[in-house]
Amino acid sequence: MKLRGLYRKTDSGIFYYQPPMAKGVRPKPISLGTKIEEEAVEAYYALLADANAAFKKGTLRMEAARFTAEKREAKIQRSNSSAETERIIGAVIDLLGNREVSSYTHEDIRRVHKAWLARGLSSATISGYLARLRGFFTWAVEERLIRENPVKGIKQPRDLPTRSERYCTKEERDRLIATVPADRQDLALVMWLGFFAGLRRREIDQARRDWIDLEAGVIRVMITPTYTPKSVRGVRTIRISPRLHAFLAAYLEAPMRPRKRGHGKEVAPAPAPLPALKPHDYLVRPDRKPGRKVKTRGKKENRYRFDARRPFREHAAAQGLPWVAFHTMRHTWATLHALAGTPMTTLAKELGDEVETVFRHYIGYQRESSHASAVD
Repeated sequence: MKLRGLYRKTDSGIFYYQPPMAKGVRPKPISLGTKIEEEAVEAYYALLADANAAFKKGTLRMEAARFTAEKREAKIQRSNSSAETERIIGAVIDLLGNREVSSYTHEDIRRVHKAWLARGLSSATISGYLARLRGFFTWAVEERLIRENPVKGIKQPRDLPTRSERYCTKEERDRLIATVPADRQDLALVMWLGFFAGLRRREIDQARRDWIDLEAGVIRVMITPTYTPKSVRGVRTIRISPRLHAFLAAYLEAPMRPRKRGHGKEVAPAPAPLPALKPHDYLVRPDRKPGRKVKTRGKKENRYRFDARRPFREHAAAQGLPWVAFHTMRHTWATLHALAGTPMTTLAKELGDEVETVFRHYIGYQRESSHASAVD
């Protein structure tokens, strides 16, 4: 019988239990003091029972780790969402200390709330933090670690929407795209993929030629050697609207030309055009190599090859729209679809989000017409 952590030393024949790693440190093996398998199994389960009992009486940090581990195993939270929850709970520990979960009171959370207000955090940010704390303590109540949720009754009014919650009108969106300089087709492509396909920033950066299927009229967001999509549930398919189809057809047929670099000095002559895009070439700036690998969200990933945020922000400000952020493109795409009556399930599939998330963010808008060409 195979039991996790239970093994037998070949030299002595004695059974040992190896506890799991905690915060990157592997604890010392525990001798079960027997060479008989039946006795070793019995001692193994007794150790697990004692460990679970001790764990349930653990501190806030320990219970937060157990909470996020359970959510990840149940596929309720992704790794980056779990990391954010642990970060927020870590901020609470910095203010109140790492105590048993049952010792935290309503007044304690009020102190944390006032500290966040004093730091000048936006109302939307504080609301998000409180929502994560509320979810954790709701779980703690269900686990009988605490009798009442201390976050209950504490609310942060949402006075102004965040940048990600604002969206451009069709006129503002079209003006931003139409005024892109002729030598910045890389920025134009970024805007088309953001405003007309709702792609995330890393998806735009890592998008490849074989993602685009003009015959089928879809974009397929797929795993590549340098990128794993945030919603790793296989291929995510996004419909291509008529205007986006026309732009991509022209873009893919035109020879790619690298950007000229001046850096404040005399601009060098334009380099020779690159050949047509191959299936595995990047769509945006194919002349740029993949970014170096860095550790993020517990694993190594290639970072951005080309960060378009600064030129995008400067262009939006020049057009009198300084409030437009990079993520506003994705929100605009989704909001215009919601306004036109696109079903929530369709939006969720194409956004790569949960239906509940889409429902919460876009259901308040009125429906107007068919969604066939909503973003055009």
